[in-house]
Amino acid sequence: MSEFNSLWNNLKNNFRIKYNYNYFIPELWLEKNTNRKININPYEFFSERLARIFELSKEKSFNGEIVYNLFVRYATAFDHLGNGDILNSPADTFRQTGTFIKSIAILPYLKKLGVGIIYLLPVTSIGKYRKKGNLGSPYSINNPYKLDENLAEPLFEMTAEQQFKAFIEAAKLLDMKVIMEFVFRTASVDSELALHHPEWFYWIYDTGEEFRPPNFDTETLQVIKQKIELGDFDKLPSPSSNYLNKFAKIPSRVTYSKNGKITGYADDGRQLTIPSAFADWPPDDNQPLWTDVTYLKLHNHLDFNYIAYNTVRMYDRILQQKQYENCSLWEHIRQIIPYYINHFGIDGAMVDMGHAMPDKLMKSIIEEARKTKSDFIFWEENFTLTSKSKEEGYDAVLGYVPFDSHICWKMKEIIRNFEKKEFPINFFLTPENHNTKRAASREGGNDFSKMIWLVLSFLPSIRFIHNGFELGEKLPVNTGLGFTEEEIKQFPTERLPLFSALTLDWENTDNIVSYIQQVNSALEKLKSHLQIRKFENLELLDTCDHLLAFVVEKKILCIANYSHKKVALPIKDLKIKAELYHFDIINHTSNKVENYIPLEAFSSSVFVLQ
Repeated sequence: MSEFNSLWNNLKNNFRIKYNYNYFIPELWLEKNTNRKININPYEFFSERLARIFELSKEKSFNGEIVYNLFVRYATAFDHLGNGDILNSPADTFRQTGTFIKSIAILPYLKKLGVGIIYLLPVTSIGKYRKKGNLGSPYSINNPYKLDENLAEPLFEMTAEQQFKAFIEAAKLLDMKVIMEFVFRTASVDSELALHHPEWFYWIYDTGEEFRPPNFDTETLQVIKQKIELGDFDKLPSPSSNYLNKFAKIPSRVTYSKNGKITGYADDGRQLTIPSAFADWPPDDNQPLWTDVTYLKLHNHLDFNYIAYNTVRMYDRILQQKQYENCSLWEHIRQIIPYYINHFGIDGAMVDMGHAMPDKLMKSIIEEARKTKSDFIFWEENFTLTSKSKEEGYDAVLGYVPFDSHICWKMKEIIRNFEKKEFPINFFLTPENHNTKRAASREGGNDFSKMIWLVLSFLPSIRFIHNGFELGEKLPVNTGLGFTEEEIKQFPTERLPLFSALTLDWENTDNIVSYIQQVNSALEKLKSHLQIRKFENLELLDTCDHLLAFVVEKKILCIANYSHKKVALPIKDLKIKAELYHFDIINHTSNKVENYIPLEAFSSSVFVLQ
């Protein structure tokens, strides 16, 4: 029996179970576009949702192609009990933080949104020592072969692995692929792997002082950056001897204390500890320490027994020799994805910092996965778009649209590059991800979100929704990229979902769920009406600084107004030798435009050329 069926039977058997509490859910979870919450029987709700998935699976009429970035413990977190405390749930209730089973429940909602691929942020076990926030970072991986127990509902006699498998099976029933994000280069500072394989980690003498990254003088920094820019990885400058002397050899004995700290012991009896990681490039990056994370020791070389830019990312040429590969660790890493393919049936992987892995190791990871599943999908968390990613076997990369989509002239550059067909690899069309500002928090708010979603929907790459975008969510998940020092101070770990228990704004009256669905429907209508199979050819039109205008397949005109003021654009200024018919996204009707195109502030419109 499948885990999906086991879960369904479990729910049906407990359908009339007595419970003495209110259990609220957002009505959106029932595919109803409202901002209300309703009080329901949780067993009945989950049972009905599984029945809904089963019924939908019979229709076989799915055409969703949007990628939805799901952060499980955040996406389906909700104040179900109405007590304002989602972190602590009574033993006889379902969790209020997000779980695999609640994520199963929203799959029909996601399918109706046009989603065809679920991309999961890490769901593996999380370290506890020096954890950030009240939940810890999902990137603080305690053991990549184990799942986070907090993502399982304890009321069911099913393990986290069984509940995750039920989620995968539910997605498959709806013809949805599941992509997992994997972290190969780092681990939590209390990783249980260190107890069995201390040789996979860096160790420093435990002096009680806070570990700090190496400090390079201005002249050395200049040399380092010049050599890396030239691709010269031979004899890269190393840190000072004072820094190098902090590191010790592999401990002869390792222990684990009650508070979660792992301690090693040198041959002379001195205590050793696992150092925290830090931003490795550039060497003078001022990001704070990643207190709960450490770098794995991918190479064994006595002269490179330290953490620095030249040992964990810009690998010195000496380390690229086979004799210095940390073979047992490499084999451990290589088998992670095949394990998830064989045990859970996942369809692909997003590789965290794949471009910072040793080329040989990354190549073998991809080969090993595709040996297990030939059509396995690989995405790279890389903001640059180069042919190197394609050559290395990736199908797509993250790209830089989240950083440029709110700037008109930068979007024009993106359209121009599409026009010239200069992009060597597919990338994500999204105004936000889990490390950037939210689209709805930018100038224009939800009007900007609607505007940019329509624009991105007419570009020939991968449409991508970061969970909460469709709800008009303004709270960032993390302040990782593009935030000022002042903004970072506004969002301590307690206010960031990447580290603490928080909820999406499922009750927001200003969501754009219906609008996204309407755009999806309009795309299908236009393609059918104009006999366009897919968007491949674009032409950027010359307009003023705050207007973006481009033609798709010589048949569709898309215009966006980045100004906070209403605009009346003369048609003659576009220099188009065709009649324009405004296409109503909501009603699917077309009306001829005579002299001017009216554009509201932060709005976009679509026209058919005839």
